[in-house]
Amino acid sequence: MLSKPEISPAELQEVAGRIKLLHKKATEHAVEIGRELLRIKAALPHGAFVKWVERECAFKIRMAQNFMTLAREVESNTGIAALVPSTLRLYLSNTTPPPVRRLVKSRLDNGERVSRHALHAAIAEARMQRARDDTSVTAIASHRGDAKLDLLAAGDSATDSEIDRSKKIADLLMQRLSTNDYEYVMDGMNWGIWNRVLVWLWTKQRASAGSANAVRPSKATGSATATAA
Repeated sequence: MLSKPEISPAELQEVAGRIKLLHKKATEHAVEIGRELLRIKAALPHGAFVKWVERECAFKIRMAQNFMTLAREVESNTGIAALVPSTLRLYLSNTTPPPVRRLVKSRLDNGERVSRHALHAAIAEARMQRARDDTSVTAIASHRGDAKLDLLAAGDSATDSEIDRSKKIADLLMQRLSTNDYEYVMDGMNWGIWNRVLVWLWTKQRASAGSANAVRPSKATGSATATAA
């Protein structure tokens, strides 16, 4: 029986260092691919980019989109380049909640290491919190008599006045939100999120109005006090 070759502690350390370097270079290469794709996409006429990618680059457009998303993210946050490719793919996935991305960025900025396992755990916790929030919204709306929670539905017909009102609301948001706030609002936005936003606005406004009425003295009380004085 052949004996296993012996590996010295120094060689183990050297190999580990090379593996880490290759891992880092894999991410760097992915970022560079994304930058090149963005450059070519900007130069080609509309509709030609997808054909060029799948014909010349030997991968599907979905992978090209992932590379480009990575390149854009790194431009605004160089820290995520520290993530290994498999963790990066999960981080950039459309299913990863925005709060989890912000948590990852914060940890990277603090010099912490974020593993794929830790990212999966953060995603699971965020989804559980979202489920708890949904339950709270349902309970609040039910308590206040707001039976209809599905306030928006894709494909609904709209009158001209409704379209004009929608445009006005969009303009108000654009005028008042900073660029960062706007990106946060729109990142991962869908009909379900808009529904919950509207329910929260509705219920919180009613709660605030109720609190104000509770502490505001009535005219009768005020008059009585003035008379007594």
